[in-house]
Amino acid sequence: MLSNDIAAFINYKKYILTNKVNRRSEHIDQVFGIFILDIDHFKEVNDRYGHEAGDLLLTQFGKILKASVRQDDIIVRFGGEEFLVVLKKTDPNYLAAFAEKMRAKIETTPFPISADGKKQIQKTCSIGYVSFPFYAARPDLLKFEKTVMLADMGLYSAKAQGRNRTVGVNPTAVTPLADQIKHLVSSLDFAVKNGFVTLL
Repeated sequence: MLSNDIAAFINYKKYILTNKVNRRSEHIDQVFGIFILDIDHFKEVNDRYGHEAGDLLLTQFGKILKASVRQDDIIVRFGGEEFLVVLKKTDPNYLAAFAEKMRAKIETTPFPISADGKKQIQKTCSIGYVSFPFYAARPDLLKFEKTVMLADMGLYSAKAQGRNRTVGVNPTAVTPLADQIKHLVSSLDFAVKNGFVTLL
């Protein structure tokens, strides 16, 4: 599902939060994969080629994402050039592979930016990703919205490291206290320094 309507994301979030039976029983070894993708240097496309070219790029980017996921997964555009992808009931070991697959796919795809398709450009993207629930032994500790914030921090880490890369934010055996969660999801430096997460 591809949607610009944030209501679609809110409805899906409610589904995830209430669908505890599937997540914790027959699918105990599976997780939801949360990915935030950002087109690198997107503003340059609008500035150099115009907003119509930027719109064509966004449309094609969304189509690539849609073609790469299952029908019951979800894709939401967060405005601008950021997209949220949620993979349902996924092997945790697949998350890194999917992120790299999408990064490589975008990097190697020519994007037509003219109505006749003759003018093309190459683009890259940066990706941050996490699993949900984040702490398997404490699924109540980090709610869906805050887990998305961790994926977003992974994205910003990828961009800070030079873009065109993926950064996974993974939990460690060190579980934060309830009053540390706010800092955990707002400062990647805090989370890493205190041993709450590692970066892949």
